[in-house]
Amino acid sequence: MRQKLWDKKIPSLLGVVIIIIGLSVTTFLTDKQTLFRVGANETAQPQEVRITNISEDSFTISYITYIPASGYIEYGSTGDLGQSEFDERDVSQKLQNHLDHSFTLKNLSPSTKYYFRIVSDSNIYLNDSRNFEVTTAPSVPFSPTINEISGKVILPNANPPSEAIIYLTSNNSQTLSFLVPNNGIYQLNLNHLLSANLSKLADLSNKPEMQMLILGNSLSSEVRFSFSPGMKIPVITLSNNYDFRESSAKTTGFPEASESFPVLNNVSTPQTTGGQLLNLGTGQTFSSQEPIIYGKAAPNTSVHIIIHSTQQIETTVISDQNGNWSYQPTVPLTTGNHTIIVTAKDAAGTTKTVTQNFTITPPQASPTKAVAVTTGEKPGNLLTPTSTNPFSIKNMNGSVITAIIIGLLITVVGGLIFLLTRKGL
Repeated sequence: MRQKLWDKKIPSLLGVVIIIIGLSVTTFLTDKQTLFRVGANETAQPQEVRITNISEDSFTISYITYIPASGYIEYGSTGDLGQSEFDERDVSQKLQNHLDHSFTLKNLSPSTKYYFRIVSDSNIYLNDSRNFEVTTAPSVPFSPTINEISGKVILPNANPPSEAIIYLTSNNSQTLSFLVPNNGIYQLNLNHLLSANLSKLADLSNKPEMQMLILGNSLSSEVRFSFSPGMKIPVITLSNNYDFRESSAKTTGFPEASESFPVLNNVSTPQTTGGQLLNLGTGQTFSSQEPIIYGKAAPNTSVHIIIHSTQQIETTVISDQNGNWSYQPTVPLTTGNHTIIVTAKDAAGTTKTVTQNFTITPPQASPTKAVAVTTGEKPGNLLTPTSTNPFSIKNMNGSVITAIIIGLLITVVGGLIFLLTRKGL
């Protein structure tokens, strides 16, 4: 009797259990794509590098990495660089790990060429073995009206993404980029949107057609809409594409993001920074009176810092698990020459002391940007969402697709076992 039970009933129940496991695995992997990053994609090398928000005194560099990584930008008005900028969210005097990275270089001069290179997880990335180059815009008066749009971004599971970047452009304008807050709710100010050649303000009258690319949690969405001031864009679920244009404008197809939001394709293979205890060039110059100073020591170790200034600064910071450390003075340094002394254990466990001089230059005066604020503007009508791509395999990386196929195979095997033994139930 027991043998007969094992021969028929138990295999049937086992088939049901396998079916449940297979379906659960497939559903979980579909929803949690970002958990799986294996093979050649496991790298901190910057991908999809874009230059956005070019104005007379600033521009933004953004990119993604396939694994969480820290990074910063070295830049300057000459090939010697000499200045650095951290991610906009790294405000705690310590490098943070991100998948979506954004750096805004500020206090620049109009119509001036700047050079930069990317440092990601202590490796240097160049533009085909040379520094990247960007020229700032000329001085342009800004719009006296309020041109804003707002909305919300969520994941397929209805939660906000942990990190996300929005890129926005139109047929005749430059590209802007914005970091999305942790709650997924964004409000984008387009008052500074310039024409494609950066010579004047973009024309936002007559409801111009606009396009957004949203990247977050390894997913993406493309959105098209007809602009009107104060408009509210319906909720965007990452992995879906949307077309919110007015019916009369829906005469063209949906262009690839690579056409509307081009990337820098010549990012070179990494060059090590050498793991210097203090990454500060001899006589390096900072335009900021609160410069970010950084280096590499042994992981999770104390780094003792002394800055000889008008008022001596002495402090200690702790390097992270990769040995990276950074420090930003909590009080502005005076203009002129300064000396910094850093003492810590290096990667080999040897205690070292490095002394270096640097200079703080007087901050450049930025031109006043007068913007007249008008009140009483009526927000645009809320548009009805039309998903043009509710689920797309192109939004998944290869490892996720493989894992989902395995889940489906498990389900099929369970189904076969059940069908072959169901008479025993």
